[in-house]
Amino acid sequence: MSFFAAVFGFAFSFYWGWLLTVILLGGVPFMGLAGGIMGAAAQDSQKDALVAYAQSAGYAEQALHAIKVVHTYGQEMLEDTIYSKYLERTREAGKKIAFKTAIGQSLLMGVFFAFYAYAFYFGAWLLDSGKEAQSKEYSGGVVVTIMFSVIIGIFYLGGVGPHLKAISEAQVAGRLAFNVIDRVPKVNARAAGQKACPNLKGHIELKNVNFTYPTRQELQVLKDFSCVFEEGKTTALVGQSGSGKSTIIQLLERFYDPDQGQIMIDGNDLKTLNLNQVRHQIGYVGQEPVLFNTTIRDNLRFAKPEATEAEMIEALKNANAW
Repeated sequence: MSFFAAVFGFAFSFYWGWLLTVILLGGVPFMGLAGGIMGAAAQDSQKDALVAYAQSAGYAEQALHAIKVVHTYGQEMLEDTIYSKYLERTREAGKKIAFKTAIGQSLLMGVFFAFYAYAFYFGAWLLDSGKEAQSKEYSGGVVVTIMFSVIIGIFYLGGVGPHLKAISEAQVAGRLAFNVIDRVPKVNARAAGQKACPNLKGHIELKNVNFTYPTRQELQVLKDFSCVFEEGKTTALVGQSGSGKSTIIQLLERFYDPDQGQIMIDGNDLKTLNLNQVRHQIGYVGQEPVLFNTTIRDNLRFAKPEATEAEMIEALKNANAW
């Protein structure tokens, strides 16, 4: 709409009088500069306001997250006072926005009125000189028509920019989304023809495993690592943070495949087994487990949709959560 309004605005003005249109187009850069200054000032101020609001919201979230500790030590008023100081920053940012917006709007309107004077001056000159506009003499009506047609063209031409930016951002976002959708994963959980394994016993062996995460190629997590997890026994992996404990679990779940070496389950290479069946028989509780915003029953069924009531109760008892 903005593009065609601009095109037809300029076309209409050229139709009624090309000479005055060309003269008026000389004022376009000044109007564009005024609009650009106003937009930049508003954007800069808005950024400061968003930062200030983010700080106040972050502090409030922190205080509410630790509300038990705050209440235990009777520090509600202190937290309120500190939060109010953060809000004062947002108030100051709001004042700056109002001031810059007022200056920007004053500048823009000043340029607009100067453009009106510029248009009327040259319009009167053309009218007084008796010059013709497209085989007809200039008149007050023709001058006003051309002036407002040019203004409409300029106004809507400026409106094209934000929409082009939005289209560009959408293209980038779409490309990123389709890159994920079209990506062919190295580990395909739905691959057909894999070896069935309905009843795993749990003898796990890692043979000379080497692994680096795809996003951190410079850091090798596992180097020629071998280990046996015996069936029916509890095995603990102990080590400092980043030593590869969680990585071994992720390799067992086959979120990744090792760069070199083998992972064997009950004497079978993990890569050859039906991955869905393998994952259905492995229970994994992460360091920071997530409960989705629904019932306990629904959360349990995310792991096994066909689970019966008795199975869920048994699972809760085994996890000391019943």
